[in-house]
Amino acid sequence: MQELTDTKLAELQSRQTTLQGQLTSSEQQLVELQQRLEQGQNVMSAQARLSLQREISRLQLEFQRQTQDAQAEMERVSQDADAEVAELRQELQLEFEQQLAPALDQVATERQVDLIFNVEGLIWGLPALDLTQAVVDRLNGR
Repeated sequence: MQELTDTKLAELQSRQTTLQGQLTSSEQQLVELQQRLEQGQNVMSAQARLSLQREISRLQLEFQRQTQDAQAEMERVSQDADAEVAELRQELQLEFEQQLAPALDQVATERQVDLIFNVEGLIWGLPALDLTQAVVDRLNGR
């Protein structure tokens, strides 16, 4: 279980690092263009300045989109990993409970007890002591 959790965490961190690298690259490109515009503003023609401003605007929009996409992907990957770990946890719990029931039966029989409790309450009871159907019948007026 811990191994799967560690593996999923490593995958998540790896993907996050990749996405962060892509975002950093795009951000650096944007900063370079903004610096170029700022430094050459007085010597650029109006057409060149306008073209560079349009490119900066395009890159800003693209960077925002990439950031949103990266956040959405990280959320999806995280949810997928959480779901996979939860599913495994549930499978392990079911397997444990399937192994626990016969062990409880054996111990109860060996020690001649009708009920077994833990700190949370009743965990095993002699099936003959189950009054559920009698109570249901009574409530149904039988």
